[in-house]
Amino acid sequence: VDTCPPCSSGSVDLSPAAFSAISDLDIGRIKINWVYV
Repeated sequence: VDTCPPCSSGSVDLSPAAFSAISDLDIGRIKINWVYV
């Protein structure tokens, strides 16, 4: 189950490994554009 109580609707909750492929883990949150495919 994907749970992220402080996240807004439409947010994507990533594992640390997936997030580190995009950005520095110390940042915590970043703005991205995404779509379902």
